[in-house]
Amino acid sequence: MKAIKGISKDLDHTKTKFLQKYGSTEKTVDAQFEEYREKIETMHKSLVMIQKDVLKLDEGIKEISLPLITLSESVSVFYDDERAPDDGKKFRGAVLMFDELVRTYMEQQKQLYSSLEESILVLMGLKKRIQTRDAVLLDCDKWKTTVIKLTAKPNKDAVKLAEAEKKYEEFKTLHANTNEEVLAELKKANELQVNQFISLYNSLITSQGRVFAGAADAFQKIMDPSIPVSAISRTPSEEQPSDAPKKGLGIKSGFNTLRKLKG
Repeated sequence: MKAIKGISKDLDHTKTKFLQKYGSTEKTVDAQFEEYREKIETMHKSLVMIQKDVLKLDEGIKEISLPLITLSESVSVFYDDERAPDDGKKFRGAVLMFDELVRTYMEQQKQLYSSLEESILVLMGLKKRIQTRDAVLLDCDKWKTTVIKLTAKPNKDAVKLAEAEKKYEEFKTLHANTNEEVLAELKKANELQVNQFISLYNSLITSQGRVFAGAADAFQKIMDPSIPVSAISRTPSEEQPSDAPKKGLGIKSGFNTLRKLKG
């Protein structure tokens, strides 16, 4: 019975939306609420975009690290055969330093990705709250329209107008309360989420900077004959690169969108 009642309510709301579209039913618009609705929608889309691009970022970094490990082994063997072992050890050391940086980066990505996932879930919950608020508003506008029509053209049955007025007042009060609650939640969420991800973005850039700046430093040392092998050689705790989950944050455009939402 509940399922049938729910379907009936959905159909009623669909009908109301249709009539509103063609001006046959009153439509209440709260400019402030719509502003924050748009911000939350944009934020959700941006975070989902970041979530998808995260995999591309980490896969790309791993695709650099893994072949380099294999290449460094081959180079070491080649230079050992050519009796210039130091050159091979230098390259091997630089690659292992880069791999170590990548491992650390991947571990840091876990925390960032966890925060991203949590925020997406929060926004999805808010979108459901918005749907609940919208449903109440549709009922409010429907009964408001009924009251207006019955007042303009009184029905022989005076009870209908009284019932419509009662229903309208009920939904009007319910909407006022629901709208206020949800709007407060949207404002709070917008402020918290934007601030949180600006912080996470800055943390991410720092992590990426360490990876690539460290890699550049290691490989530049290979070219300097005055730098001894010991300065860049590494003995990794594990020969295989880290198999940490491919998760993290790395798309600047998405965070730029979030910054704009704060305004």
